[in-house]
Amino acid sequence: MREQERILAGELAGGWSFAVILAAFVVAARRRFDRHVDRRMVTRFAWRFVLKAPGGDRFQVRDVDATLRVFMGDEYLSDALTDVFGEITYAVLFALADDLELTDQQVVQLVAEAEAEIVGTMADGRETDRSILGDGRYRRIHRPYLAEKHWLPARPDDRRPPRTPKPPAGRRAPTSLAGRYVLSLLLHRGAVQGVSSDDVPNGDLLRVMRTSFAVAAPLYLHPDPDVREIDALVATTRKTLLLSLDPMKAAYLVRLAVGERVPLDGITSEDVYLACSLMWSVIAERWDRDEAVISDIIAEAEAGIEANGYRLTPGA
Repeated sequence: MREQERILAGELAGGWSFAVILAAFVVAARRRFDRHVDRRMVTRFAWRFVLKAPGGDRFQVRDVDATLRVFMGDEYLSDALTDVFGEITYAVLFALADDLELTDQQVVQLVAEAEAEIVGTMADGRETDRSILGDGRYRRIHRPYLAEKHWLPARPDDRRPPRTPKPPAGRRAPTSLAGRYVLSLLLHRGAVQGVSSDDVPNGDLLRVMRTSFAVAAPLYLHPDPDVREIDALVATTRKTLLLSLDPMKAAYLVRLAVGERVPLDGITSEDVYLACSLMWSVIAERWDRDEAVISDIIAEAEAGIEANGYRLTPGA
């Protein structure tokens, strides 16, 4: 039986059920990343777990990140949980123990306290259960994953409202087929006019959509945005346009656009186009579909693409 199925079936040696392990994971995650910690630290921890933890390379950073954040209280990300979240909680519990610098006995005590919260009584006299300390595939490394000197404190709880850029001094318009298509898409709420999608090369369209969104997002958000401000853009997009949009994939693409280094494993070109086009539409709506602003941004994106040596198909 796969490890995930063994965990979910509650067959951990010593009688520790999956519910108890999950409760211990929640306690440890909230203790490590309390409300005073910037959510970017959770991503950094998840990334280092995947790179360094025994068995960590079985998972994607984004899935570990989502599992931690959902059980820390960011329940709006629950649609990003995958079917391996149970296995993740079990494996990451060891890494959290290392980052909290707990002894093996303190780990067992943590699990016992979690069990007490579930059943209402403390489990007395239980000996250290080696299955809790690692089963060979997942185990402790007995050193922290994050350095305290790199710790980022959380921002104030008040989220800053989105920004609207000033109208450009000059007037620039898209000159490529893809640029004209993206402009029409944004100005007419998806009802493209004047350009047929059949005429636009897919590679051009992806580049212009992705790059123009990367220009727009930092103008919409404040410099060095809080992850929760980014999540607000994603949440608005899902609520108004597509509830099935993966919230973690979309958030990672925004974080990349504003200059943060994030892993993109498992995010396809189709994911990029879908998320960027929908979030760009939300931004355009917020800006009252200002043609001068949006045209200038797309023209800037085209210039950046061609400066990197890629030749866009010119418009008619």
